[in-house]
Amino acid sequence: MDDTMWRLWPLDEVVRENAVVGEWGILFGDYLISSWCYRLRPVSADVSAVYLDYFNGAEPFEVAPTLEKFMETLWRNPDEVLEPQ
Repeated sequence: MDDTMWRLWPLDEVVRENAVVGEWGILFGDYLISSWCYRLRPVSADVSAVYLDYFNGAEPFEVAPTLEKFMETLWRNPDEVLEPQ
């Protein structure tokens, strides 16, 4: 976990947490000790958008159009992807 309380999961955890992959993509990281998690959802063969899943019955929503943009934003201004409005 980093100082913003975001954690990128190791591959064994990604495999374990994604035994069944739904339509919203693959879980790969969490925030605030799994208060909510992030998903990679394929957009094309080369690009995956990043979605935030609150596990509250609502559909996950996009926080970044690409994984690259998600990581850039996380580095530059974490609040934009960790606690989006």
